[in-house]
Amino acid sequence: MFRRLLRPLIWLSGIAALLITLFVLPHFVRIDAFKPQLQARLGASIGREVVIDGPLRFSLLPQPRLTIEGLNVGSVPGTESAHLLDARSVDLTLPWHRLILGVFIPSHVDLDGPRVRLEGGTGGLPNWQFEQFTDGRMDYLTIRVRNGIFNHAGALLVSTHVELSGVVTTDGVLRAAGTATINDVPVHSQITLRLMASDEAPVEAHLDLPGGHLDFKGWPGELSTKSPAHGHLAGETNSAPEFFQSLVRLTGRKPLQIDREFVRQVKFESDFAWGGKALDLAAFKIALDDEQVRGDLHLQNGPLLVVNGRFSMQALDADRWLSLMRARPILVPPIAAGDSTSDWMSEIRASLDIEIGRLRYRQGVLRDLSVALSIASGDLDVRELRAILPGDFLIHRREGHLNGPDGLIELEGNNFRQTLHWLGVDVENIPSNRLNSFRLNATTVPGRQELRLIDATFSIDDQVGALTADVSLGVQMIVEAQVEMPRLDLDAYRITSTSISETKKEPQAQSRSMEVPAIFGLNLAIGEVYYRGAPARNVVAQVGLQGSDAAVHMISARDVVGASLEFSGLVSNFGTAPRYDFRFNATANDADRLLAWSGLPRFMNGRLGPAIVAGRATGTLAAADIERLSITMLDTTVVASGRLRFGEMLDYEFPSFVMESRDMGTLVAA
Repeated sequence: MFRRLLRPLIWLSGIAALLITLFVLPHFVRIDAFKPQLQARLGASIGREVVIDGPLRFSLLPQPRLTIEGLNVGSVPGTESAHLLDARSVDLTLPWHRLILGVFIPSHVDLDGPRVRLEGGTGGLPNWQFEQFTDGRMDYLTIRVRNGIFNHAGALLVSTHVELSGVVTTDGVLRAAGTATINDVPVHSQITLRLMASDEAPVEAHLDLPGGHLDFKGWPGELSTKSPAHGHLAGETNSAPEFFQSLVRLTGRKPLQIDREFVRQVKFESDFAWGGKALDLAAFKIALDDEQVRGDLHLQNGPLLVVNGRFSMQALDADRWLSLMRARPILVPPIAAGDSTSDWMSEIRASLDIEIGRLRYRQGVLRDLSVALSIASGDLDVRELRAILPGDFLIHRREGHLNGPDGLIELEGNNFRQTLHWLGVDVENIPSNRLNSFRLNATTVPGRQELRLIDATFSIDDQVGALTADVSLGVQMIVEAQVEMPRLDLDAYRITSTSISETKKEPQAQSRSMEVPAIFGLNLAIGEVYYRGAPARNVVAQVGLQGSDAAVHMISARDVVGASLEFSGLVSNFGTAPRYDFRFNATANDADRLLAWSGLPRFMNGRLGPAIVAGRATGTLAAADIERLSITMLDTTVVASGRLRFGEMLDYEFPSFVMESRDMGTLVAA
């Protein structure tokens, strides 16, 4: 029985002795003596200088492990830092089967507290890529990083608290996953790095950021003009404000946040090149909620922000975006009014080409919009513009051939009433055979955030004229125009009480297209204005139009059936059911002719002669309230207030009536 127990005891004793030997042996070996050979061996395997500053520790149990304190891996010529890697400590796990064969290649590497500086060198390769990586006998290598710090592009991107685990394959490809904080943004990443020089993209990364994710495949470069980051970039978010803020912080810029009401879902992809101050996006695709835009974009930051781009969209709801912009600022917090960036157009030089199939603007649809514009020194130059406005109204602006930045514009439409309605001008009760056709030809020159029209000729129906105008297109279109016409026939456009009653329309009912109507400021000079069958000559007017309301700042006519006439006031709903409030004064050489022309009561004998008239009239086409009507004629002054009712027969009532005369006989005889 003793012999049966002896053999297992011998085996156990041998194993125990072997384990004790493996445990004790490393303590009797001066492992630091092998430091020069280890530095040379590690350096030869990656083709870089390797320096070990601290002591070495070696253990055989439970698995051979070599601990290196203070490991430095050299960089390449031309970099600012002498080292690619400084690690507080490195643990190398050595497989038994390799160690027995004398192969000193680890199967696992633990890096504790590494500081990695990623830079480009003068040899064309970044310092993190190697001409060689192993001697060809490595199967695979697992690697783990704890509490690392990575600097890229001169500390423009700083990653701290780096925790990574991954595998390096025999062909020098590192596939790792982990977490980090990049420029104070928490990031979960999956990264593939080609550590050996190759024609393939050396970096593939999937980054999960607060609010969304980014996918990158390409060359990281140094984010400089000579060595830009370039490749393919894609991303997606369902929380655009949070994602946008993460991206801004990730690039090292001041934190900005867009308002949550503007956009929530964003999906994009693009080929790109980013050189620090320059960004190029090629063949990009961006989906904002349910809208998509494609194109190319170049941004160059410097004393001026240079923007060159081409954009195309199938559809754009500008009403939605403008409504949001009116309600709240895009960025939170908004730019202060006194901030130097508030005059942003003066700090931009831009050239943009935009194509939109269907643009929803002012609750109407513009079709086939194509525009090429430039911005320089705060001036907007629309080089090319073509669109079909509501009412099949064609607008075409193109560059001209004169000296300087100018061009030509053509407007043409045969359903001008619908176009006016889209602009917020309701003309329903103006005779239907009027305001149908419109033509305009003009030369255009750029202005500061506006478009200027000069040498313009136009026709409305059979009325013709010339004008110059400044047009500002934005949240609200504003037109300031100087208009000259030889003749205007107002009789053809007169609204009657009958036409108002036939429509049976509430005058205040307005469509949503009139919520922000365009503003027109008109200075008019008209040779002859025909009204009630007679001409008013040398008419000068200053009128402001917004929607269906008119502010008549001044209308002056030097010859209205022998009288000079001036009046000013307000008219609401002038195209449907006019309601007015006017102050007027007139000087007539023949008061009888003036009364007959205006449709007011005439004196029996018709010998009034000269007269001066002034007063205020408020009302509609059906009736007018007259306040302090003052008439001076035949040495008599009459001051009256009352009411006029217009119809087949004029009905008037003046309960307030005061007369002063030096000779009543003369007045009675008239």
